[in-house]
Amino acid sequence: MRPIPRSKHTPAVVVLLAVAALYGGLATTDSSLDDRQITLATAALSASDGGLFPADPLFGPKGPVFSPSPAFAGAMRLMLPVTGGDPIRLLRLLVGPMVLLYLLGMYALLLRQCRSWSVAAFVAILSTVVIEAMGGTTWGLGTLASAGPSGLALAATPWLVLGLLDALNRPSGRWRLAAVFLGVGLLGHFDLSWALNMAIILSATYLIQRRLVPMAWLAAAACLVLAAAAAIPPLVQCARTRLGPPASQEAVQAVWRTLREGDHALLYPQAWRALPDWLVWVLPLAIPMLVTLWQVDRFRAPFLGFWATFAASAVIVATVLQVTSQCIGRVAHAPPPVLGFVRASCLLMVPLYALFAQALTSLFRLTVGHHGLMRTACALAAAAWMIPSDNLAPARHLAYTGASVLLSEEHQPRRIRQLQESASRHAELEALARWAATNTPTDAVFLIDQSYFRVLSRRTIVAGDADGDYLSCARPEDLLDWRQRLTRQAHLLRPGAGKTDPAAIGQFITDLSSRRSFALGGAWYAVLSPLAAPEGGAMLTEVTSDQWGRFYRLYQIK
Repeated sequence: MRPIPRSKHTPAVVVLLAVAALYGGLATTDSSLDDRQITLATAALSASDGGLFPADPLFGPKGPVFSPSPAFAGAMRLMLPVTGGDPIRLLRLLVGPMVLLYLLGMYALLLRQCRSWSVAAFVAILSTVVIEAMGGTTWGLGTLASAGPSGLALAATPWLVLGLLDALNRPSGRWRLAAVFLGVGLLGHFDLSWALNMAIILSATYLIQRRLVPMAWLAAAACLVLAAAAAIPPLVQCARTRLGPPASQEAVQAVWRTLREGDHALLYPQAWRALPDWLVWVLPLAIPMLVTLWQVDRFRAPFLGFWATFAASAVIVATVLQVTSQCIGRVAHAPPPVLGFVRASCLLMVPLYALFAQALTSLFRLTVGHHGLMRTACALAAAAWMIPSDNLAPARHLAYTGASVLLSEEHQPRRIRQLQESASRHAELEALARWAATNTPTDAVFLIDQSYFRVLSRRTIVAGDADGDYLSCARPEDLLDWRQRLTRQAHLLRPGAGKTDPAAIGQFITDLSSRRSFALGGAWYAVLSPLAAPEGGAMLTEVTSDQWGRFYRLYQIK
């Protein structure tokens, strides 16, 4: 047998640093934030300046200063002065360090598996591709949308899995095991659902690998207690939410409806909609893995039992426990007690990438004398894997923009025109937000359903599209009211036919002003589309500018 080649960690680390720097640079041109990031950014702004959003029912002084991850929002609040008070710039700065933390951990984990530094570095880079699993969760880092609590937990995942693997195979395993579960509990301050799923999967893997002996049960129980003790503050907050005053049946139905709707449904059977897209990414990893595992006597695969147990545990958590939680909620006529079990599906990527690295190493050893051909094949496969991904979307968009300069408008492909329209729409929204931040009082209220506008302008909005997911988790009693406001506002901003009725807007504002929070609102504005904008009226005064008007029109409401 050929000797295992010596590892060359220095060139591997240099390559991983370059990849992290690339992703960090691309994040500076990215503007795609997810709902959780928008909510966190707003919560951080509200916590840093108590005078913001005085009429906002969620983030104002009369509201709960709602945040899906108080620890992350608190850290953002402390770091806001570094970026001049801009939370989006702060999220952009976090992309590079998070990617580097993840890459180094994944490289160490894969190197332990396949013993090849080049394969470990190669697969670690491939594993950064953002892949959507069930329940709206994603695996992968490098996009702006990944710079959040879930991204931080994901960056730590390879380190924790490697710690468990070492705990099972080294004499000083008990201390390593305790350190792993302590880390899981501490990360629960940032993403509690991830910590819960990880604790269950790691403890189940440890128990089965120890063949369920009594001492293993005792060690696993002690580690779970340690993880729970480290995560006491978020657990207490979650318990208060779940054990609070019972919500009305209308509010409960609103929670179930919100959790089922959209592309990121958290409940079965709607969550299965993401399975076909997930399989498109999984199959290219699984095929070479299955080919080599079919002849396990010829291609040695260490830790195969560990990875099989880890994968089976993740599947059970994502399916059996999630369905059980849904059934308990149905029987109790309440929301499901735990909402994040389905998100354990993304953790299946850990054993998939580990065994893919092992399969790739076996193929290299099988094709002795043809390594040049194998490297070419790997380069082509990496290009096919990375280029269409969300990670390189900013680079693709820049390339499209550069290519459009050489083409006349009538000869530009449809995709380039779509990107230009999206960029123009985003630029108009930012221009509106800048104007609102400098030309309206702090207590101004805007009729617009884009929560991103609230972050940019630092002004109250009536109802935002990014608020529903976390209202259903943290304040289900307020979800029904939010849905009613959002629906009524949508009918005014985008009527099915004809123009927006100024009298209906006035009546909506009158109804809102009778409530505790919106009664603090001062000036009122509406952001309408040109198709819905009324021709005139005594109640609406248009605010014009050469920076907007194609996609949005701004009106002050008298």
